[in-house]
Amino acid sequence: MLPIRFQIDIKSVEAEIGKLTDALDHETPKALAEICDDVAEEAIQGHSFANRTGNLEASIHADSVEGSFSLGTLRGGVIADEDYAEYVDEKEGYAYLQPAFDRVEPHAAQIIELHLQEAAAKAGW
Repeated sequence: MLPIRFQIDIKSVEAEIGKLTDALDHETPKALAEICDDVAEEAIQGHSFANRTGNLEASIHADSVEGSFSLGTLRGGVIADEDYAEYVDEKEGYAYLQPAFDRVEPHAAQIIELHLQEAAAKAGW
């Protein structure tokens, strides 16, 4: 049996991984922000509570996206700032945040996929 020997330049591999990591750190917050915006819009459009004053509906918005994909700290969300928002969301038949996410979730995978492809392209993968 003839052995086959080869060498890998680990520095170039690390450099390429670094490029991909940088691109992911740039693209994944965009993906999360887009998903949060979609969930907020869905919560506004699809809620079942009576919108008497308009205050609760107007207070629903995407929270800021913070953290880093590569550090495992990337976070975002949707909030409603009105004082009674949590009371309404927890009231049977009036939940609006989780149902909005549930309706957006199937599309979220497509958003993530597009941003992952963009990251890979930016990194030259």
